[in-house]
Amino acid sequence: MFLHLGNGVSVRTRDVIAIYDYMGFFIKDVPENKRYLQRCQKEGRVVRTNTEKELIKSVVVTIDKVYLSVLSSTALKKRAQLFYDMDNE
Repeated sequence: MFLHLGNGVSVRTRDVIAIYDYMGFFIKDVPENKRYLQRCQKEGRVVRTNTEKELIKSVVVTIDKVYLSVLSSTALKKRAQLFYDMDNE
């Protein structure tokens, strides 16, 4: 199954490692988060799913990329859980 991240960008649900709230990812005093994202940007592994006017609301970490999504982490987690529940039935 695929998880839609906004603006036509989708990832395979089995490739998703973590979904974070964007503000929480940086506000908490965890310098490793900022360094990780900077390293991924230098390596060209960050994909932004927003247009110029849309705010980034979540960070989705996959096996090979980091996506900055316009959809909330709550909405993405609910979608991912729905797919997980469907696969386990």
